[in-house]
Amino acid sequence: MRRGVYIQAYEEESLIWRGSMPESEARARGLSLISGPPPPFPVAKLAGGKWERVVAIIDSGGNLRLFPDRYCDACVLFFTREEWRAYPKPAFAGDTWNFATEAWEDRRSLAELKADAALRVKSLVRAWAENPEVRSRNEEKVDALLKAVREQDSPAGVDGLMREFAALAGEEGYGFTPDWNPPYADPEVQPLSPPPSPRASRRQSWRRRLKPPQRRRRRSCA
Repeated sequence: MRRGVYIQAYEEESLIWRGSMPESEARARGLSLISGPPPPFPVAKLAGGKWERVVAIIDSGGNLRLFPDRYCDACVLFFTREEWRAYPKPAFAGDTWNFATEAWEDRRSLAELKADAALRVKSLVRAWAENPEVRSRNEEKVDALLKAVREQDSPAGVDGLMREFAALAGEEGYGFTPDWNPPYADPEVQPLSPPPSPRASRRQSWRRRLKPPQRRRRRSCA
């Protein structure tokens, strides 16, 4: 074992690149040596004999992260572009993955969500005090909405009521953001081209500097 030598290492089981580290540390962790240049991505996975960018990860708490910029010890599942396209997607952006049931779930606290929803509705209604006509026109609707919020038995139901209230507020000319947990929208995952190496960039820069200026040809006037 060579001391003081840094190597590029990866996990044989997960095929995840672990970055540069002392060879002694890599051996102690049971990691394997990468032959050839390191992957040109912040988080990479060996797939089909070549390095692919990891575009999505799920950590130990079931939280989804897209386009991770670094490896984390709490990361459990790693997906390349093709793997993520074939994997089940959450219905809402804040859903978390349940490893036991292998399904996405909404684990938000219903009690806290109800209390926050009621507080936000009441805050906006207080802003309507400057316009008694708007307040009186919507008083019964707001009371019915708050009652429906108290009777809801799911976070998704509270979200739906808040979107209804946002539409009502918008009709009266007031802005209101309803989505704590908006529907999940999967971004189009495009393969990224590897960035140029610093050495190649420096060579190109010096070539531009050393290139002799071209002389302009004088045109002859007839």
